[in-house]
Amino acid sequence: MFVNIKDLFMPKQKTISAKAVIEYWEGQANKHPKIDEEQLSHINGQTNQARFFYSKTYNIAYRPTPKCASTSIKSVFFQIHYHKPFNPRDMNSPDIHKYFLANYKQVEVNPENSFAFAVARDPIKRFISGYRNRVLHHENIKKLLDIDGQKYKPPLLSDFALSLPGFIKISVSVAHHMSLQKLILGDNLQKYSQIFKIEELSDLMAELMKRTKLAVELPREQNYGPLFQLSGLSDDAFEYLLDFYKQDYDLLANQYTLESIKSEYFSQKNRFK
Repeated sequence: MFVNIKDLFMPKQKTISAKAVIEYWEGQANKHPKIDEEQLSHINGQTNQARFFYSKTYNIAYRPTPKCASTSIKSVFFQIHYHKPFNPRDMNSPDIHKYFLANYKQVEVNPENSFAFAVARDPIKRFISGYRNRVLHHENIKKLLDIDGQKYKPPLLSDFALSLPGFIKISVSVAHHMSLQKLILGDNLQKYSQIFKIEELSDLMAELMKRTKLAVELPREQNYGPLFQLSGLSDDAFEYLLDFYKQDYDLLANQYTLESIKSEYFSQKNRFK
C-alpha cells in the first residue's frame, strides 16, 4: 500500500464539527469579534444597493454578485476596454477585484437609459460553490480551525450548512460569498435591464458583443475545489438551506424556484441510492 511520507512525520488532522468551531469563537469574542448586522450589510453591498460598475464608453452597468461568475465577468469588462486579458503585473494590481474597485466608478443608473445587468445563481448551488472554493480550496476559514493549538480540517458539507449563520458572523469571506444574494441585488429587480442566470452566460456574452461590437472571451475563474452534487447534502441540511435562502428564492422566482431545486435534489438522491 502506498504511504504518503508526510504522514510518517506529521499528525493527521481531524475534521472538527461546525458547532465546536462556532462555540469556541463565541467564547473568544475579544480575539475574534463577531460580524454585526451593519458590517454584514457593508460587506455585501447593501449600503449601495443601487450602485453599479459602469462603462461610460458602452453605457453598460454591472452589479457583481460573489460566486456568480463575477471574477470572469470583470475580466470581460477589462478585455472590452483594453483589448487584452487582465494581467496583475501589467496593471500593478493583485487581482481583478481590487483593480475594479480602484478604477471603475460605482454609479446609480436608470435601466431605461443604460444596459444594467447582474448574474444570479440558484442559492443552494451557490452555497455549495462557496464551500468547495472558499472553504476547501482557498482555505478562507483556516485560521478559525486553529483551536487550542490544534489545527483541524474544516467541517463537512452538511455540518457546515447547518451552522452557516454562525460562520457568517465570524468569517468575512463566508459572509461575502454565502450570505443572501438579496443583500447585493437589492429588493427591487426593476432597476436591472436583465438578470441573467449563471446558466445563461453565453447569452450574456452574445449581448455584450452585440453592444460593444467586440469579440471577447469569458474565462473560467474561481472554479477550483472538489466537486459536490446537491445529493451531497443531508436531507436536514438541504431543508435548512431552503429555509435560510427562502428570501433569495422569493426574489429570484423568475430565475430559480424552490420546486425546481427540490425536484433536482430528490432526483439525485434517488439516482444514487
